Amino acid sequence: MRRTAAARGAGILRTMVPDQSGPSEPGARCSAEFSRRAHGAAIWAALRSCEQAHTLADRLQAAGLDVVNRVILNQVLVRGCGDEDTTRIREHVIATDAGWFSTTIWQGRQAIRLLLSSWRTGAEDIERPADAFVDAVR
Repeated sequence: MRRTAAARGAGILRTMVPDQSGPSEPGARCSAEFSRRAHGAAIWAALRSCEQAHTLADRLQAAGLDVVNRVILNQVLVRGCGDEDTTRIREHVIATDAGWFSTTIWQGRQAIRLLLSSWRTGAEDIERPADAFVDAVR
C-alpha cells in the first residue's frame, strides 16, 4: 500500500503532539522517532554489510590480492601487485559483469573500491564478484 505525502505528514504530526488524555512522560510522544524497530533494521543491514565486507576481503586476500585498508565498515580496497596488474584485474571483473565497483588512488597507487551497502545483498552476491576476482588472479 502506497502512502501519500499527506498521510506520512499526518503520522508525523500525530507523534509530535503530546497525548493529553492522561499523565505522560516528558517528550514521550513529542518526537518524530516513530519506531525503534525501523532503526534496528537499518542497524542490522549495516552490520550485515560489514560482515559481508570482511568475508569478501578474506576471500580476495586468500587469492593473493592485496587488501590495503582495514575493513572496519562496509568498504574493501583491493589491488594487484602493481598498477598494471590492478588495471588488468579491474578490466577482467568488469567484463564478467559480476558487480559494480569504482577505482581510486590509495597512497599513490591504483586500487579497486568495493562497497557493500544494501540489505538485499546475499551470500551469492558476494560470491559472484569474489569468483571473478579470483579468476582474474589466476
